[in-house]
Amino acid sequence: MTVHTINDADFIKFLSPHVRSLINISRYLANHSEPRTIITRPLLMKFLAQATKAEELLDMYGASRNRNWSEFRMLVATIKRFSDVSYELIHIRKSLPHYRLLTGVEEFGRATDDIIRFTGRVLTNAAKALAEYSDALGFTISPRQYRDEDYYENLIIGRLAKNFENLKNADVAKEVALLSTKFLGLAANFDLRNIIEAQSPKDYDSYMYSPISEENFLFLEQSFHRLQSLYDTRVSRTNTENEDKDLIVLRGHISVVMHILRVASSLTHFYERHLGTQRSLLAPTGDSLVTSITLLLYINSYSVYYLKHFVLSARLLCQEMLRRYAQDTEIELPIPVFRGFHVRPTVLVSAIVKHYGSKVTAEYDGVEYDPETPLSMFSLNEFVNQKKRDHISHIINDLEEVNKVYKDGELENKCRDMLYQLYSENKIVIYSQPLQLSKMLSDDLTLRQNLTEEIKRQMQIGCLDVVKEYKVKFKGDQRVLDDIKLLAECGYGEDPMGHNIPLPDRLRYLRR
Repeated sequence: MTVHTINDADFIKFLSPHVRSLINISRYLANHSEPRTIITRPLLMKFLAQATKAEELLDMYGASRNRNWSEFRMLVATIKRFSDVSYELIHIRKSLPHYRLLTGVEEFGRATDDIIRFTGRVLTNAAKALAEYSDALGFTISPRQYRDEDYYENLIIGRLAKNFENLKNADVAKEVALLSTKFLGLAANFDLRNIIEAQSPKDYDSYMYSPISEENFLFLEQSFHRLQSLYDTRVSRTNTENEDKDLIVLRGHISVVMHILRVASSLTHFYERHLGTQRSLLAPTGDSLVTSITLLLYINSYSVYYLKHFVLSARLLCQEMLRRYAQDTEIELPIPVFRGFHVRPTVLVSAIVKHYGSKVTAEYDGVEYDPETPLSMFSLNEFVNQKKRDHISHIINDLEEVNKVYKDGELENKCRDMLYQLYSENKIVIYSQPLQLSKMLSDDLTLRQNLTEEIKRQMQIGCLDVVKEYKVKFKGDQRVLDDIKLLAECGYGEDPMGHNIPLPDRLRYLRR
C-alpha cells in the first residue's frame, strides 16, 4: 500500500488552525514579564487542552519520525505534560487546608510551592521554544491579545454550609475496620514499600534498577483512587463521619497520596520518554528546557519523600483506629509442623501483628508470649521442644532392649535402627536423609540414654523433629487473629518439610 507523503507547506496549512491557540498562549506566556502570576488553573486547563489536541494530530501524521516535526512534537509534549503536572500541584496547594494532614503541613506547603516554581519554569521555557520554533517552521499565526485578568483565579474565602441531610447511618466500627484495613494493605503493598525504602536514583543507570517507575506509580495511583471512591461510596454524607472524626482525616491522607502519585507518574513518564540517558532536554535553539538530574531530584525529594511521609502517618492513624474498635477474642492454633516457631513462621506472625498495630498475646502452658517479638516466640519454641523431647522419651522407654549398653559399631547400628523404627511408626520425622549420626554416642550410656541425647542433638541442628501436635492460644483483635489463623491453615508459609509455599492473596501484604 502506497502512503501519500505530505510536504511541510501543506502540513503547516492544515495544522495552523488547530495549533493557533496553542502558539498564541505560548507567545503570551513567553513574553510575559511575570509568567508565574498567570500560571493558574484556568490558563493551564486551556494550555493542556490545546497541547493534547495538537499532540494527537501530530502523532496521527507521524511527526515523531520526521526530522522537521519531531522537535515541534517534543515541545508540544513538554507543554502538555508540565501543564498537567502544574495543574495537579496547584490543586494540592489549594486543597492543603482541607486535607487535615497530621504532620508536616507547613513543610509540605513550602515544598509544593518550590516544585510549582520548577514546573512553571519548564513550562515557560517550553512555551518560548515553541513560539520561536513555530516561526522557524513557517507558521503565520495572527497574534491574539490576552488579558491577565482572564486567567486570574480569584477565589473567595470559606466553604458552603453543610446543610444536606445525611444518608442513613452506617456501622462506624465496620466502616473504620474496612477503610483502615484497606489502607494498611496498600501501605504494605510490595511496590509501594520498595519505592519508599529504595535508595534515591541519581542517574539513568541507577533509575533503571530502582522500583521508581511510571508503571509502579500508575498502579498505586489507581489503587488509592479506588480506596478514595470506596470512602465516598460508603462513608461520605453519612452520620458515620460525625461519629469518628478520624475518618475525614484518613480521607484527606488518601486524597493527598493519590495526587502525589499522579505528580510522580507524570514526572517519571516525562523522564522515561524524553530524557533517559540524556543529561538535558534541549530546545531546537540549543537552550536547556530541563536537566535529567533536576527532574530526578524533584521526583525523589518531593514525590517519593512526601509519599512516604503521608503513607506512614496515615498507617499509624489506621492502626490507632483499629485498636479503638478492636473486637477481642481468642483462638487455639497448631504450632508449626516444621521445627515449630522457628524463623520464617515467627517473622510472618510478627509481621501480621505489626501490620495491624493491635495488642496480641500468645499463651502456651499458662505462660504468655509476645507474638510481635520474634525472640519471645523463639523462647516459646524452646518450651515446646522440651515437651517434644519428654514425649519421645516416654515412647523410647517402652521400646525393647533400650536399657542395654552397646559398644562401638553395634551402638551406632542400634541407634540408627531405633531411629528409623520411630520414623516408620511416624513418631519422628527425619529431614536430612540419610541420617548422619553425631560422633557423640557413648558406650558408657544405655541405648535409651544415647537415643534421647541423639534426638536432642539432631533436633538442635534441624535434621530431625518429634511428631506431636501442640497448640498455642492467641488472644487479641479478631481481625489480627483471622489473618494468623489463615497463615496457620497455610502451614505458616511452609510445607511439612520446611519448603516455602505461596501465601494466599489476603496475606499479600506479607510478601517482600
